[in-house]
Amino acid sequence: MPSSFNKYYPVRKILFFLGEGGLIFFSVFGIQMLFSGWRIFLLSPMEFVFRAGVVTVVFQLSLYFYDLYDLNQPRTGRETVIRMMQSFGVGCIILAFLYMLFPAIIVPTDIFWGSYIIICLSLFLWRSLYYLILEKKLFTRDFIIVGTGETAEKIVEITKTYPESGFAVRGLVGRTAPVFDHEGIPVYADLNEVAREAHLAGIDRIVIALDDRRGAMPIGELLRNKLEGRVIEDLSSTHK
Repeated sequence: MPSSFNKYYPVRKILFFLGEGGLIFFSVFGIQMLFSGWRIFLLSPMEFVFRAGVVTVVFQLSLYFYDLYDLNQPRTGRETVIRMMQSFGVGCIILAFLYMLFPAIIVPTDIFWGSYIIICLSLFLWRSLYYLILEKKLFTRDFIIVGTGETAEKIVEITKTYPESGFAVRGLVGRTAPVFDHEGIPVYADLNEVAREAHLAGIDRIVIALDDRRGAMPIGELLRNKLEGRVIEDLSSTHK
């Protein structure tokens, strides 16, 4: 994958991680409030927050080590549920060990298991929603590729194989037909033709992926797009 792409963290991925952490935290926090009441909460509010925070950190670490934040790997709903249950099982063991060492952070049994059930249900629904977002390619960062050869093929293949990258190819630019299957991706003769497409007006990144740049580099069109504020990224040399 292009190194510059690795430096970009999709907003949806950050929100997914924070949202999942929020669901775990507020599940534990909310059940504590429900069972204990406001009066007890007001006596030691940070104790409630700290207990919920410990459960959140442990469970999210368990999910991480079970590769459940690597959403590029296709998994069935059944496999996801099994791995989540396994990770939560490990999380419960870690929490039990922590509770032995630090009794002050113990979440009472009835509160913990009530929280556990809510966490399992909410995270499954949350992940189902996120998989739907990936499938529909929502909140992606769109770009145009200048090139229709093997270099362009590698980039297209990456975006298809790793939907979690947060990038989507919205068009190819070249005078020759693509050497690869480009189903669903339109081909334009030049960048001027792209500029006439209203639905592509908001794209702010153009990637140059030419196998042979001699006589094929649209210098004038690229300069105009750069002056209009678009990012021009040359990946030709990287993939030779």
